[in-house]
Amino acid sequence: MTIIGVTPGTPVVLDVVTGIPGPVGPQGPQGPQGPAGGSPAAAMNVQTFMAGGNYTWTKPPNVTLVRVWLVGPGGGGSSGAVSALGVAASGGGGGGPGGITDLTFLAADLPATCSVQVGYGGPGGAASNGAINNGTNGGPNGYTTFNNVNGQMIARANGGGGGTGTTGGAPGNSSIVNTGTGGAGNATGTGGISQGNLSSGGGGGAGVAASNQMAAGGDSRAPLAITADTGQNSPGGTAGGGAGTAGKVSFGGTMAPPSGGGGGGSASGASAVGGTGGAGIHGSGGGGGGAANGTGAMSGPGGRGGDGYVVVMSW
Repeated sequence: MTIIGVTPGTPVVLDVVTGIPGPVGPQGPQGPQGPAGGSPAAAMNVQTFMAGGNYTWTKPPNVTLVRVWLVGPGGGGSSGAVSALGVAASGGGGGGPGGITDLTFLAADLPATCSVQVGYGGPGGAASNGAINNGTNGGPNGYTTFNNVNGQMIARANGGGGGTGTTGGAPGNSSIVNTGTGGAGNATGTGGISQGNLSSGGGGGAGVAASNQMAAGGDSRAPLAITADTGQNSPGGTAGGGAGTAGKVSFGGTMAPPSGGGGGGSASGASAVGGTGGAGIHGSGGGGGGAANGTGAMSGPGGRGGDGYVVVMSW
């Protein structure tokens, strides 16, 4: 472009003046519809089965994972023994705690419903006027199960063993190794203590000595997972036939580790009665019964093991 009056090759700055904007054009056509959005995220769904019996779990909609926490039933404690005055008698062994299983599944791999069988705590041995009556394993089949619609077992937690004579019951074996054998019944003195890592067995029953010296039952201690919570200990019964304390659950929590029942204290004298073993809770073991000696004496019965339970969490 040539500008008149300007020597060719000389730089020139032009001032461009913008004109008035024109009117807005018409609206264009609507675009195609976008793809459908995904399903909304499912909120956490928790279903609990806290007492012995048969139940049905229903899979919630729109979940991806299902975590199953099973606890086997606790074993019952043995009763104490009875003898004549001046003859030693032994306390009964505490029941063992149920095993614990913790498994996570893809929700798509599970059917719409599953059957749940929660094991009942094993009964304690009945009071005796002679030899020890053994406790019973957690039942009815010795475990807690989570099954598909055809009755095939998907997961299970084994029950704890019942006290046998003065020997404490063994803990149930499952996916999580649980210690806590029931406390031993003592032949002449204080019952044995039980303390597991996640669940405790029952304390052992106290024996009475040939000198007619009585003793206290053994404690069931707060599990090692919460050992600082001494308020959860279940003390054994006092000497003279005191009953063992029932098992406890820390802060009342559903899945909190429980202590078992305390062992019964021993008694001596005419018509003496040994202490009852404390009952277990949430799969912990029942306490052993206290011994007694004397004319017409009766031992304390063993405590019942705690029922197992199941918690199913889906999200």
